Amino acid sequence: MYYKKIEGKHVYLSPIDFKQDPEKYLNFGTNRQIRYQELEAPTSIEDSREKLEKIAEDTFSIVSKDNELVGFCGITRTIAFNQRTDAFLIINPNLDIEKQLQYGEEGYLLFLKYCYEFLNLNSIISKNATQDEVLREIYRQTMKYLGTASLGSYVDGKYYDTDYFQLTKKTFSLTGQQNKILLPGKGYELDTKPGQLPTSLKGQKIELLRPNEEILKENDLEKLVEYLNDYDIAVPLGEAKQNWFEKNTKEYLMGVTYWVMRDERIIGFVNLLREDTHNKVADMEYAILDKNEHNKGYATEALELFQKALFESNYLNSLISGVFDFNHASQRVMQKANMELFGIRSDGYYMDGKFYDMFMNNNSTVKRHK
Repeated sequence: MYYKKIEGKHVYLSPIDFKQDPEKYLNFGTNRQIRYQELEAPTSIEDSREKLEKIAEDTFSIVSKDNELVGFCGITRTIAFNQRTDAFLIINPNLDIEKQLQYGEEGYLLFLKYCYEFLNLNSIISKNATQDEVLREIYRQTMKYLGTASLGSYVDGKYYDTDYFQLTKKTFSLTGQQNKILLPGKGYELDTKPGQLPTSLKGQKIELLRPNEEILKENDLEKLVEYLNDYDIAVPLGEAKQNWFEKNTKEYLMGVTYWVMRDERIIGFVNLLREDTHNKVADMEYAILDKNEHNKGYATEALELFQKALFESNYLNSLISGVFDFNHASQRVMQKANMELFGIRSDGYYMDGKFYDMFMNNNSTVKRHK
């Protein structure tokens, strides 16, 4: 049964109906929108029910006034401290195009309003594969175009670029947005087999090494705790609110992708976040923890080695990294390491009573070979 929690003219938003929605979500499972928006496609009705249960608290069914399910909308990857989230929309592909656009736009505007007025969110982004003309048009009418990242969306046997759209509380409008016309993107037939990352990568000044407990024991853990508790290190990492001590420092460092090593000391790390193996895309964070090792070119070399390994091993096709707009040194490192700025996310980071923008950077297998 559906409940009219938020009503519009042609559709309303309802909590998920676990009696009938799992089967319909399964039918949407072949819908490419589920996979490139980093949701898991269901394989059975029971699997569909389990997947909907995982996202139910932050997801609505979009229902027409004749009580037919027309889609879903929700949020993922929410960081409440920064009042930012990613939002997704899934529309029944069996509806005619006009209905998909009408119901999708109205339902999504109702949902965005809910995010700002009830969830107290501020910065929201959504994304779509460049060949999905329906979803791109809905986002184009409801949000502001942020930019396009190379690759990152796997659809029907090809990898496509990914359009990013954004909105903040102050730019939201129920009348929609005005954006430039966006054209469908080119698809690339790339190897879909997952690659393996090497244990170590040696550069001229530093070495990247996969985490190893024996090596960690040989390092000064207290000093590493001190680095992470340093305000100048924690703030650019987005970890200023975290208290670090030996136990969680060890867990954190053992969980990163590579350590940055210099003279057998751990001086920093590079790490993949939110790895999406289906679309072969991930976010990246990095840090040179020892401030005595700053401004020596170690970060640039680390990112160059890291990207070379990711792309040449076929581990990823696309890499994304956000840099807070006050971190000018890190943005220079991005440019030196061939990460290209593709857009600016407004108000993506909150600190000291103020919102800051995020510079969104990208590199890919295609860009590397141009």
